[in-house]
Amino acid sequence: MKNKTVRATTQARKNLAQKERASQRKVIDEKVAHARKQLEEDEDQWFRFLMEQREREVREAEERQRKNAERQKQSAEKTPEQRAEEARARQERDAERRRNPVDAAMTQGQSGQWNEYETKWASFVELEVIPMASIPWPPHSEKLLQWATQKQPESQNYKAKVKSAYKHCALRWHPDKFMGKYGSKLKEGERDAIQSRLNENFQILNASFTAALKGA
Repeated sequence: MKNKTVRATTQARKNLAQKERASQRKVIDEKVAHARKQLEEDEDQWFRFLMEQREREVREAEERQRKNAERQKQSAEKTPEQRAEEARARQERDAERRRNPVDAAMTQGQSGQWNEYETKWASFVELEVIPMASIPWPPHSEKLLQWATQKQPESQNYKAKVKSAYKHCALRWHPDKFMGKYGSKLKEGERDAIQSRLNENFQILNASFTAALKGA
């Protein structure tokens, strides 16, 4: 009788422990689901904040350039011929950028790589476990913004294309966004390496965006 009572008590404790673990898992799952939902819902607000940061950096860089130019002007006045030549060069650069915002080398020799990159994204998001080798990294990180700019509607002006392209790339490659969407699927042991490469790629993307806005 005593042994039977002990077994019943032990089983009751096991059942209680299982219920507690199930309850804890449910709470964790609900928190994760809520966090993911929040990440998806605040994308526009997050992107506006990101854009403000980038544009502020551009304004600060332009202000530094303006001050440097003023100092240089004080030390050596340019001749009318020099100013005319600089204006002509700027006009040529602006015209070339409007005609073709993406490097010709990329559109001719690398378009196949970029088309494959886009195709891989469609299957990548369905993976249950994501090793580093299966992530569709940009074939040329320094050209990512240019490629995305090329894909924007022709009706947009150059600056609008760049901003739309940057938003598209940032929603994919911002480290926080990427880890929020796919972090739970990453292969064990490769998480740190993936995080490091994400940071590197996004720094390159930001530099490309800053340069594009300065030249727009």
